[in-house]
Amino acid sequence: EASPILTEDGQRLRLFQFSPAGGAGRWERVAFGEDGDYFVIFTLSTRDAESLGATAPVYESMLMRYRRQPGERLGQ
Repeated sequence: EASPILTEDGQRLRLFQFSPAGGAGRWERVAFGEDGDYFVIFTLSTRDAESLGATAPVYESMLMRYRRQPGERLGQ
């Protein structure tokens, strides 16, 4: 389990990273949270470690902007 991601509205998403045994397969980061009565799951899946590292900043930025409820952004 990796360090959790804090969303825009203060929710902590649990973050896990998975890598294939032997290096052949899918490399993934999966974040889990709750939104009311629902569970939310965000998955980043790549074919190699280099691609996972290259795309992880965009994925994490998206997670940090997530809000449980639609509405105005914080600070506005």
